[in-house]
Amino acid sequence: MTSALHRWSPSIARLWQRGRSQRQIVFVVQRGRLEREAILLVASALANGRVRPDELVACHPEPGPGWPDDPRPGPATLGYLAERGVATRSFVNADFGARYPHSNKMYALAKCAAPSALFLDTDTFFVRPIARRLSARAFYLRRGGQTFPNRETGHSAEAIWTALYDKFGATPVAPARRGRNALPGQFPYYNAGAIGAPDPAGFGRTFLDTALAIERDPPPELAGQKLFPWLDQIALPIAIARVGGTVRRFDDGINRSGTGKGVALWHYHYLPRLVFEGGPAFGKAVTRVLADPAVREALAGDPMFALWTGTEGRRRYNAVAGDAPLAGRQLVRALKDSAGREILR
Repeated sequence: MTSALHRWSPSIARLWQRGRSQRQIVFVVQRGRLEREAILLVASALANGRVRPDELVACHPEPGPGWPDDPRPGPATLGYLAERGVATRSFVNADFGARYPHSNKMYALAKCAAPSALFLDTDTFFVRPIARRLSARAFYLRRGGQTFPNRETGHSAEAIWTALYDKFGATPVAPARRGRNALPGQFPYYNAGAIGAPDPAGFGRTFLDTALAIERDPPPELAGQKLFPWLDQIALPIAIARVGGTVRRFDDGINRSGTGKGVALWHYHYLPRLVFEGGPAFGKAVTRVLADPAVREALAGDPMFALWTGTEGRRRYNAVAGDAPLAGRQLVRALKDSAGREILR
């Protein structure tokens, strides 16, 4: 049903219509926290992002030796996705399994049949429509923080990255230098929370092969370096170099962790941020989704969701974040301490 709240500008609509049949938006859904996040991603995509249900693809791992517990989403979550026309696909992750669930994105990309795909971390919320059309030739990414190399081991960052590229006989892909789309650096390093990929099926397989080879047979220069949880971001630029192609930067509003002006896809990281920061910052975009009876019913089984949406939730949130909400990484760091995890997760 179309309402005044869901209308959007004709110019964005025309751009979206031209590219909508050529791409898929893929994410991972898994038993536990990611079920709640997946429901919120889908609800926000349909209500705020004007995404068609047949563009969304939810991928989940199958049970296996690498998973002590069944990782498949429960019937309620699968029912929610099915009722909204979201495709669900499964994959077998026997290489990493539960010890490195970040690797699920590689398998999810490999399940995409479209010429291009946008992979999103599940804790992503659509604030408004995405105006950019994906390319069947170029990768779209954002720069990542320099989390690797992460230890002083006697080898320079240049020596470590050179050894990694040499292992695969690859040459770093020079990012497009086009004004604000420039991604400087001899050895590019990207945030893997949002990946716009051409030929996602082929790229997903190369992405996985690269990550496995780095873990199983790392160059000597990597001795002493911590690979996890950043292996996906280490492998990402090398996998791109292996398949070739152009790298461009996402619009500034894509894959943003802050709540500043112009955000289109908000990577909120923790559900309390969505409730306590997203509501004031994005207004109806958040309250519309959280007020949806279907969303609330889907989340009703989570006692923490009820806590977060009440006054007690605000009190506990402030105990970690303070009366003035912290922005982005500051809040994430605060929530990552043991007390924050106990209270909020």
